[in-house]
Amino acid sequence: MLIFISGSSGSGKSLYAEERLLALSGNAQAHDRVYLATSEIYDDEMKARVMRHRLMRSGKGFRTIERTHDITEIAVNHNSCVLLEDLANLTANELFGNNASCEKIFADIMNIYSRCLHLVIVSCEVFSDCKNYDALTENYVRELARLHIKIARVSDEVTEVISGIPVQYNI
Repeated sequence: MLIFISGSSGSGKSLYAEERLLALSGNAQAHDRVYLATSEIYDDEMKARVMRHRLMRSGKGFRTIERTHDITEIAVNHNSCVLLEDLANLTANELFGNNASCEKIFADIMNIYSRCLHLVIVSCEVFSDCKNYDALTENYVRELARLHIKIARVSDEVTEVISGIPVQYNI
């Protein structure tokens, strides 16, 4: 099953995604729970966010893999239940660090999905702030939006978390 979850920063989307993956994976001994962390720690705020996420998932049976780019190299199998946290960070890392395309990122995600039992993808909603950005940032926002659309179209479930409330969309 492929599940796509989005929401604004601090909306509760990460907690919801963990709960959703735990429900899918059932018995931790039967399934390999993989937390694919994509954030680069570049300042104290990001370090605090990463620590908060580590605490949130501690004791839940996750095997954490930290990959900021080239995610197809992670070790998963047909018994793996993977939580990709988060698509917005991965996209920034790939676009700015590797000059990758939306198509490459999508292909990498689909490669992982083809090798695992369940994939839950978390992403940040960055499209409604109505700000004017420089060309580089505008390109990032456009590419992330394209990825959201592509992933939503192939997902079994699409959910937006708003103020801690999951809103599921029919696709």
